[in-house]
Order: sequence, then structure tokens, then C-alpha cells
Amino acid sequence: MAAIDISSPEVTSSRPSRSARSAARPFIVRLVEPLSSLKLTVAIFAMAIVLIFVGTLAQVDMDVWQVMDEYFRAAWTWVPLQVFFPPSFFPSKPQIPGGFPFPGGFTLLSLAFVNLLAAHALRFKVQAGGTRLMAG
Repeated sequence: MAAIDISSPEVTSSRPSRSARSAARPFIVRLVEPLSSLKLTVAIFAMAIVLIFVGTLAQVDMDVWQVMDEYFRAAWTWVPLQVFFPPSFFPSKPQIPGGFPFPGGFTLLSLAFVNLLAAHALRFKVQAGGTRLMAG
């Protein structure tokens, strides 16, 4: 069996290089692509899971509606470290100072919505045409 020389003109691709393809794409597509990233989707879902966990733990010290307002109906929230040490697990009730800022429910929901719209704008292809498109 003969070896094929990869540098020969018969084997090289006629497709443009990656940088040439990215320069040829419209500016709006290059702007929207990072917003439609699957990595961003996974990060948003992970942060939502953390927010739900923290909100659940915060119900030990707060009323349900107070937790809703401070964690889920807020753009940003302050998560006290004390939340992670509930009295049911730590009967000695250690006092842990400090906390950290975290995106609230409104921010995470807005990011997920923008991510979903961007993904559909880039990947959705209209299949119907003519009267089927008008009826559907």
C-alpha cells in the first residue's frame, strides 16, 4: 500500500481556514455565539442549583416568603456563611462570620433566557416554506 503525502495538492482541503471563515461571518453572529454557548448553559444551571440549595438552607432562619424575596426575587443576594451550618447538623451552633455575593434568581433567569434565545437564533432553521410556513 502506497503512502499518501498529506502536503500534496490532491489531499489538501479546498475549505477556507478557520480565521478566514470567522472573518466572513457577520458581526452579529460573532457577537451572539458566546451567548449561545453550552458551557454558559451548564454554568447557569449549576449556579441555579447552588441558589436553590442556599435558599433551602436559609429557611431554617427565615420565613419562606422572606427567602423568596431575598434570594429568588432579587438580582443579587448576599449568602452568609452561617447558612451552611444549620443547627440540625451542628448542635453546638457555631457562629461563622462573613459571606459572599451571588447572582439572584432574576439574574440567573435573565441569563438563561438570553442564552436560550441566542442558541435558537443561531441553530434554529426554518424548514417550512410557502403556505406551510404561513399556516404553521
